[in-house]
This record gives sequence, structure tokens and C-alpha cells, in this order.
Amino acid sequence: MVATDKQAPTTAERLLDAQVAWVLDELTGPGAAERLPRYVDDVLAVAAVVRVEEVVEADEVATAVHALTATAPGSAFVSTVVEAIADAVHAGPSGPVTLDDLVDREQLVALLDAFLARTDELEALLDDLTRSPEAAGLAATFLTRVVAEVVQANRAVAEKIPGVGSLVSFGASAAGKVMGAADRQVEQLVGGTAGKGAVIAMRRLNAVLLATLRDPGTRDALVGVLETYADRPLPRPTGDAEEVRRVAGTVQDLVIGVLASEAARELTAGVVRSLVATYGPHTLAEVLDDLGVGRDEIAAVVTTAGPRLLAVARENGELERIVRERLAPFFASDDAVAILG
Repeated sequence: MVATDKQAPTTAERLLDAQVAWVLDELTGPGAAERLPRYVDDVLAVAAVVRVEEVVEADEVATAVHALTATAPGSAFVSTVVEAIADAVHAGPSGPVTLDDLVDREQLVALLDAFLARTDELEALLDDLTRSPEAAGLAATFLTRVVAEVVQANRAVAEKIPGVGSLVSFGASAAGKVMGAADRQVEQLVGGTAGKGAVIAMRRLNAVLLATLRDPGTRDALVGVLETYADRPLPRPTGDAEEVRRVAGTVQDLVIGVLASEAARELTAGVVRSLVATYGPHTLAEVLDDLGVGRDEIAAVVTTAGPRLLAVARENGELERIVRERLAPFFASDDAVAILG
């Protein structure tokens, strides 16, 4: 008889091995794909009787959501996704794409109507912008150029009319002096970049803009423009791929800063509290229904991705390690040893 230091496995160890093998076959063996949907049914059965308010605390969810939104946009994964999107946008689709291919025209018209109905808010915003010297100066410069162009156009037209041209210009040099004086008067009136001149210029420009937006004909004109260009191919992005990536990265940086702000935290908390208050009395299954996610959709994902994931995990030994580590403490416990003798 050959002596050996290896002890025979105990009953508990043999049971552990048997149960680990059973769990592995249950998850990855023959018929596993047919068994996985039953797990979905079991989970949904629990979701059908558990209310949101029983398992969710608004403040805890708000903290978790804000932590996710504050960190995820700057993560390496999101940065990779942004670069991939930039490259795809730069490459463009294989064929021409129109605005009608992307969005519903009636929805765009509805957004246009909503914007035109909010001119009061726009008026308040424009009035607030008059406090900015830079904005007022820009408006004054713009208005000055418009007026100067109108004066120049009227002079050019008048000079083409027999008899009137001679009244407008008593010689090229005299006309230049007269119009130069007129232009300087216009600039003095509305073109000052500081003080009341710039503010008056901007208020006049605001009034013109608001009057135009409130004109009933503006909507028809904008809808006409939309209909004209809705079925035309959209232009492709210009510039090289690196430039498009830089623009996408700048947008990502902007989003990162906004989502990490205290204002974003308060907004997140308000949204979460509202959702929890609305869905608190409802079951988790009802929330899934409102999301448009039913049993068949969940089962399809589980039966498609689940078997492949579990099979790879079993092949590299990770699945067995996880199952054994979870079950071993039970079979080594005093209660199990006492029962098994």
C-alpha cells in the first residue's frame, strides 16, 4: 500500500464540489439559454410587488446621480466615445442625408412656434444685455454699418435718375464732403461705443429684432425656409479630423464643467425628488413599463449576451472561482459541519 499525505475530501468538500459543478452547468451547460429567461421572470415577479418608495431614498439617488454625471463625462471611456463620434461625424454617412431624414418637420415647426411665442423672455434677455458695454458697442457698430449702407444705396440709386443725380451731387468732391458729413452725424448719433449712444443703438436694434419676430409674416417666412432646405443634403463638416476632434473635446470640457457645478447638483436633486415623488407609490415593474422596457426586451438581452459572457467566464476559470468563493463559507460553517457530521 502506497502512503500518501493527501487526505480524502470531507463530505462537506465533496458537496461543495458537486454544488459548484451544478451551478456551472445551470448557467453554462446544455439548455442554459432556455433557463436564463426564467431568472428574468423571477426578478420581474419581485419587481411587480415592490414599490419604488420602499427601496429608494431621493437624497441617496440624487447624490449617486450627481456623482455619476460629475465624473463620467471626463472619464477615459467617454473621451474615447467623443473621439469616435467626432471621427464618424467627420467621415459622414455613406450617402447624402437631409434634414427630413433626421427629424420630423412638424416637430421643428412646433419648436419654432414655441420660440416665437416666447418673445417676452427674449426681450428681457436683450434688455439685460444692454448693461454690457461690449454688447452695446457691437450693436452700435452693426447699426451704424446698416444705416451707412442704406445711405450709400439711396445715393447710388438717386444718381441714376435723370435730373435727380445732379441735385444729389454737385460734383464728385462736393458729394463726398456732404455724404462724409452725413455719415459722421449718423455715427455720432447711434455709433458711439460708450455711454448713451451705444445703449440707444442696442435698444433700437433690439426693438427691430423683436418687432420682426412678432410679425405674423415672420413665421411663414421661417417655415418657408425650412421647407426649402428640409429636403436638401446637409453639408459635411469642413476641416480635418483633428480639428473636428478638438471642437468635440471643447464641447466635452464645457459639459464636464456644467455637470460638476453646484447648480447642476441642485437641478439633479430637484429632478430626482420629483421623479421619486411621482413614481414612489408605483411598483418597479410599472416604472419599467413607463420606460417602454418589457419582459421580452429584457429576456432578449439576457439570452443574447448572457450565455456568451458566462461561457467566456467559465473558460477562463473566473466563473468557477466566483461561485466557489460564494458557496465555500457555507459548507465550512459550524452549522453545515454539525449537520454533515
